[in-house]
Amino acid sequence: MALVALVGVAAYAAHLPPEHRLARAGLIAVLGGAAGNLVDRLRQGYVVDFVDAYWNGWHFWAFNVADAAITVGVAIIILDLLRPAPATPASA
Repeated sequence: MALVALVGVAAYAAHLPPEHRLARAGLIAVLGGAAGNLVDRLRQGYVVDFVDAYWNGWHFWAFNVADAAITVGVAIIILDLLRPAPATPASA
């Protein structure tokens, strides 16, 4: 299932117009993170989580760099979607 999702995101990224640089950057991060997690699953049968964060008595979930890349990539894509569309010149 992860491989199918990876191929789907890659196909979507390939069809984005070149001017959508921010969305492309987000998709690259998502693809990299998904590929990293897929490699872990194929090699070890599970995803290795190795960052266990604490702050001021708060314990956050454990995660890995691939998970962080996916999260940051999705945030970038959302920011790109919320960005106003550029103004188009009026036709004369």
